Amino acid sequence: MPTRTAAQLRAERSAAYDAYLAECPARRLLDRISDKWVSLAVNALADGPQRYSDLQRRLASVS
Repeated sequence: MPTRTAAQLRAERSAAYDAYLAECPARRLLDRISDKWVSLAVNALADGPQRYSDLQRRLASVS
């Protein structure tokens, strides 16, 4: 087994956690979150920062 440098080890580890790859563990979490109301909240916040109560009124039935 060839010896790897610290930089090579870091590159291998970071490649394993690339959210753009389907097999990335973080991808499953992002897919689960985005199935819910996240896109509505992001769209509501596109106009700028808002108070929680303002978002709550705008996104009816979202807790």
